[in-house]
Amino acid sequence: MLDIFITDKDVAATPVWQIRANEAEAWCETHAGPGAAWVATSGFKGEAGKVLLLPDGSGGLAGVLLGIGDASDPFAA
Repeated sequence: MLDIFITDKDVAATPVWQIRANEAEAWCETHAGPGAAWVATSGFKGEAGKVLLLPDGSGGLAGVLLGIGDASDPFAA
C-alpha cells in the first residue's frame, strides 16, 4: 500500500463502510458498541450520499458509514 497520505504510521486507520439502502440494521447486528447504537438513534438507512460518523466509547471517531443507496443501481459501488 502506498503511504503517501499517512503521516504517522503509529496511528490506526479509520474504517469506512459502504452501506446500501436499508442495510444499516444488518450492519448494526454485526457491529456492537456505541457505533451501532448511534446508527439506530440517528435514523441512518444507507441512502445515497449520506454520511454518518461513528463515535467510539471515549468520544473519538470509531469509523464512517457511507450511504450508497439502492443495491440495484450498477453505479452505486
